[in-house]
Amino acid sequence: MDNGYGMQIPVDLSVGLVVEKKLYFGQFPILRLSGFHDIIGDSIITNAFTVGVLAVEEIEKSWRHLNDISEAPVKPVLALTGLYGWGDN
Repeated sequence: MDNGYGMQIPVDLSVGLVVEKKLYFGQFPILRLSGFHDIIGDSIITNAFTVGVLAVEEIEKSWRHLNDISEAPVKPVLALTGLYGWGDN
């Protein structure tokens, strides 16, 4: 790293992390969808859709918290993984 005087100096870095896994079940906003409605199976056949944006605060407030995926009221059709990070300064 630069020491402020144009010289590169070695530094030691350390990081303390708390890693948690939280599962939530809810309705993800789909803004646009192109496909067909299967009337017999009551499902949608699609290969193109546009999803909306979700805030972490909204998920924690209004979605159902799960301890395990088997607790979901129906089998999820879309699973998303997110990373939420923050700093103390």
